[in-house]
Amino acid sequence: MLIETPRLADARRMERLLIERWPEHRATAPLLVSEAAGGHTEWFRGIGDEVGVFASRIAERYGYTLHAPLREWLRHRFAERADQLYEWSSRMLAMIEWQALNLPPDACDPRYAKSLGDTLDACHAVDMDLAALVPPDVLAWRERGC
Repeated sequence: MLIETPRLADARRMERLLIERWPEHRATAPLLVSEAAGGHTEWFRGIGDEVGVFASRIAERYGYTLHAPLREWLRHRFAERADQLYEWSSRMLAMIEWQALNLPPDACDPRYAKSLGDTLDACHAVDMDLAALVPPDVLAWRERGC
């Protein structure tokens, strides 16, 4: 789920409410959260059954928009940029293939393949039709599990 707030201060208030409500359920951030994303203190475990009701009440009380389940919101956001996916994925694959052909394996930058793979996986996770959005060679690359 996602609670959409109009200001950063409102989002921080939401975080504080969660921290105060479930201090015993706080957890460390997953290892794969990037530094740029922030959010290193707002992780919880074991509140799944309760947090939905709580989030609904808070969103209603303050007039925030609650996106639950999050899948449709993500799908809509991804669709807004889908027209760029074809060209971007083609350029990413070109860089991945160029590195494979021109650099020793230990000199290849794995961020290109990770970024492309993660993006395609995210689109697939929200049921976007990848065959209609990316070139056939990109789709073949993904299907090979590269």
